[in-house]
This record gives sequence, structure tokens and C-alpha cells, in this order.
Amino acid sequence: MEIPIFMQNTITLLLENLITTLVIIITILVISRWIIKKIKNKKSYSYIERLLKEDLLKGLEKLNKSKDIEIKKKLLSEGKQSLGKSLYQEVKEELINNGVIDELFNELVAKDETKRGEACEILVKLNTPQAIDYAITSLYDQSNEVKKIAIESLAELVNSKIIETFIEYLSYCDNELVLSKLTKAFEKIGDLAFEQLVEVAFTKKEVYRSWAIKLLSNMNYEDRQDEEIINIFSNLLNDKSEMIRVQAIKAIAKFKDSQGVFDNLIDKLEDNNCEVRSQAAKILGEYGKEDAVPKLFTLITDSSGMVRMNAYHSLIKLGDKGFEYLLKATRIKETKTEALQVLKELDMEKVIDNINRIYELGDKMNDDIREELSLDDYLKEEQREFQIIG
Repeated sequence: MEIPIFMQNTITLLLENLITTLVIIITILVISRWIIKKIKNKKSYSYIERLLKEDLLKGLEKLNKSKDIEIKKKLLSEGKQSLGKSLYQEVKEELINNGVIDELFNELVAKDETKRGEACEILVKLNTPQAIDYAITSLYDQSNEVKKIAIESLAELVNSKIIETFIEYLSYCDNELVLSKLTKAFEKIGDLAFEQLVEVAFTKKEVYRSWAIKLLSNMNYEDRQDEEIINIFSNLLNDKSEMIRVQAIKAIAKFKDSQGVFDNLIDKLEDNNCEVRSQAAKILGEYGKEDAVPKLFTLITDSSGMVRMNAYHSLIKLGDKGFEYLLKATRIKETKTEALQVLKELDMEKVIDNINRIYELGDKMNDDIREELSLDDYLKEEQREFQIIG
């Protein structure tokens, strides 16, 4: 016998209502349980905290009997402020003596990454050899967030063990985010990590060597002689890796008062790698020493366009002498097109002013350069052409 359609619809509606009701009931139960647990935890913590203040022995006895790690974690992370320094220290020592470090270690393998991160932070605050060893394991957690917490927490403890740990950890930094956190940690540690970073700069994988050189170049060398730092970077200028040579050029460039550094940079203009030559050419333009002009001029016929452009731009930065050589390049068949293009990119008024100034000083210029540039006729022609363009 076939069930009438209205009966089928009624049954379907009843089932849907029943399912909806069950879902609502289950949701309410779950939320209620969560709220009750939160309230219970809060009351338990408040009770323990109050008891510790009123009767320390009873409070410690109650705390030691408690299996609730959350209360212990909260006491260790927030208790210093609520209990006061002296009472907090007594509670902390009692918890350590009664195995809280092992309890926290168990939290390091919890499914919830938030719990793992909290456990790591608290272990670092406990600052015992065992607690620190446990906290260090968080550097190898599967979660990047936990790794970040571990790095930030451990960086608060500036000692040789932590520095060595971070150095060893370099090889396990598998993404930019974690490496960025490690970089900030070393920036915070500063000169205390100098010796270890120097070792990395010479011995580790290329990418970490480059990273260490960057850190070293940004350090504030309060108690070290410039010559010590210059010698380190100078040795790296001759490294077999072009990446390291480039990074060393950037690092050594901060010592602009050193003639030795200037000479080393001039030598790097003849490096067999175009990126190294290019970086040296760029840095020399920032030095402001006209002695670099003739050497930079030789690079305008370099096989690398990047090198040629950096040489041109550095010539522009090096005053009248650099501009004279740039004008010279416009009279050479092989370099004329690029040199004119570089000039066109400049402010026209500035170009004309430079030409006028060079022309006015022409009588005082070196005879060899004057002859090479054909200044008497050439500068007048350049003035005319640029004034027409302007």
C-alpha cells in the first residue's frame, strides 16, 4: 500500500525537525561544558592563588596534589605579578622540585600548537638547564608558529649556549619566515655573537655565510677596532664564491675613511664575475673619491650591461671629473649610444650647468684630458645641442 504524499511530507518534516533539535542540543552541551570548564579553572586558579597568599604551606600542598597543568602554567607565567616577586620565587622552586618541568615537556608534544608554544615560553622562564634543553626542542617543532615562539623566548637568554644553539639551528631553517626570526634574534644579541657569526661567514653553506656577513655588517662594534672588522671583510673579498664577494663588498663599504678599503674596491672592478664588478662600481660611486673615475671609465665597454650602467651612474655621482669622462664616452663610437642615453635620463638643467662649469674651468684642466675630450670645440657643441633640446 502506497503512503500518501501528505504523510511522506509530514514524516520528512518531523525527521528534519528532530535532526535540527539534536544538533542544537549537542551544540549547547558542548558550549556549556566548555564554559563550565573555564569557570571551574578560573575558580580553581583564584582559590589556589588566594590560598598561597593566605597560607603558603597549605597552598603549596594543594598545588602539589593538583593534576591541573593549566593552573600551574598560569601561576608560572602570570604569578610574578599577582603573587609578588618573593612569593612567586618560592612557588616556582616548589613546582620545579615537584616535577613541573617534566609535565611541561609532555605539553611540548600536545596536538594543540598553542599549548606547545605556551609550554616552551614557560620552560624558558624557569631557566634551569633541564628546562632550557626541553625548550630548545621546540625549535624543531612542525609548526612555524611554535618555532617563532621558541626563537623569541630563547633570545631573551643571552648566553653562549643559546648562541651556539642558534648557530647549529641554521642548517635546519627551512623557510624565510623562521630565518627572519632568527635574524632578529641575532640582531638583539648583537656583538656577543660576533665570534660565532665570523665562523659562520667562513665555514657554513653559502646562503648562511651570506646571511652572517649581512648581520656582521649591521652590528655596532663598540669595543672593536675598525681594522679588525675590515680584515675580516677584506679576506672575504677574495672568496671563491661570487655571492660571498658581493656581500663582502656591501659590508666593507661602510668603512669609507679607509684607503685600504678603497684600494680593495678598485681591485674588484677587475673581478672575473660581472655581479662582483657591478657591485664594486656601484659602491665606488657612493664613496665620492674622484680617484675612482679613470678605473670606472674602463668599465663602460664591459661585456655586462649591468656593469656598464653602474659605471655610468657612478661617474655621474663623482662630480665634474666623472661628468667629464661621461662626456668623453659620447665621443667614442662604441660607447656613444649608451652614454647619450644616460645623459638623456638626467635633469637637463643640471646637464647644461655641468657642461658650462666644465667649459669655464677648461683652461685649468689636465692637458691630456683636455686633448682627449677636445674641450674647446666639443663643449661648445654640447652646450648648443642641449640648449636646443631644452
